[in-house]
Amino acid sequence: MSEFFKAAAHWKQRITKHEVTVEGKVYEVTVDKKIDMIKHGEENYYINPKGEIALQEKKDTRYVFPEIETYVGNPYWPKETFVWKK
Repeated sequence: MSEFFKAAAHWKQRITKHEVTVEGKVYEVTVDKKIDMIKHGEENYYINPKGEIALQEKKDTRYVFPEIETYVGNPYWPKETFVWKK
């Protein structure tokens, strides 16, 4: 049993490094930053001009159809002024 306590006294806890790859280079980051990068994906991050790792802004990909904006109330029943376009 004394051998166990000797081993426990000399046991070193492993230091965990959290590394991410951004633009082909490996960087060491904090645990919170690593979790965010896993959530959003490492490919969505870049190095800004200040040298910091930053998340790219997503472009608004929603489409706007002006010919459908004439619907009022029930979108499945157009007004009388609605004209179908080809």
